[in-house]
Amino acid sequence: MIHRRSRSVVLMEISPGDLLALPVMITALLWTTTPNPVEPYAGACALAMLLMPWGSYLCWRAGSRSELPLFAMIGGAYWVYFALALFWGNRSFTTAVSSAAIVPSEAQISATVFMAFVGVICLWLGMRAPSRLSALAICQTSRIAA
Repeated sequence: MIHRRSRSVVLMEISPGDLLALPVMITALLWTTTPNPVEPYAGACALAMLLMPWGSYLCWRAGSRSELPLFAMIGGAYWVYFALALFWGNRSFTTAVSSAAIVPSEAQISATVFMAFVGVICLWLGMRAPSRLSALAICQTSRIAA
């Protein structure tokens, strides 16, 4: 267990057991109880989509807690919306135009989960970008206006 520190905690300081245990157990439980067929690729994306916010939360919990764990909250919301639907969601839907149910293929569902995973990665990268880039853009915009 990591004690709280006044500095930020990096992921390398968290034990692999703490990092992997809960996401792997949750994904395994969902995979064994799902009524839907799930491709291994989509299941791996769902696991990674849970692993990223969980690791971010563990770093926040072990750190100084001076800010909200924003990435953990948003990434967790992505996981709830896409990964839970992958395992337990209803795979058919109707639209206002057609009266028959539309059932997407397993490849389309896997592609959707992959796109959500890429979205979480891009969110993580965007939150790690230096904040001085936004200040630089504001400074350049004020020069153009003058």
